Amino acid sequence: NAGQYALEMRKFGFKGLIISIEPLLAEHEVLLKLSQNDSNWIIEERILAGPTNGTGRINRSENSFSSSILPILPLHLKSAPKSQYVSQEIVPMRTLDSIWKQRCSRFTKVGLKIDVQGYEQSVLEGAQLLLQNCAFIQIEMSVLPLYENQSLYFETDTFLRSLGYVLWKIKPGFIVTGK
Repeated sequence: NAGQYALEMRKFGFKGLIISIEPLLAEHEVLLKLSQNDSNWIIEERILAGPTNGTGRINRSENSFSSSILPILPLHLKSAPKSQYVSQEIVPMRTLDSIWKQRCSRFTKVGLKIDVQGYEQSVLEGAQLLLQNCAFIQIEMSVLPLYENQSLYFETDTFLRSLGYVLWKIKPGFIVTGK
């Protein structure tokens, strides 16, 4: 989104390489400004992470952090009205593997954080090489469908377990209210 995670990592003392990916124009510009004085923080060009290389369309939410490539469902809108889509942006889509090959393949172990509002499984499909080199993955997983065709917690957990990952911690995030 706008560098919150990277700034938190720096606050906790992490000095290693951070590569941020953000498709939304305004948030991408914020990332560029925040990273200006940090030579170990690379901001990729505006792209969507996905299962293939090509082009994609992201739906921009009023609150920006609910923006997704997927259509939003009424349950999400009811619980968070500011998650409504207000515009769309068309940007290049790249696999995480293509970024891995370009930027990180010299590292034997990396950490991966994915927060793509329901599109996690598709992003993982484009990260087969990268996943072989991840020491940890921090990923947002929903137990209720908030976006059309999103992968839910159990599907994503099963996929990651099939690769040898184990669940270490659950941190509650967005809470759905009402029916």
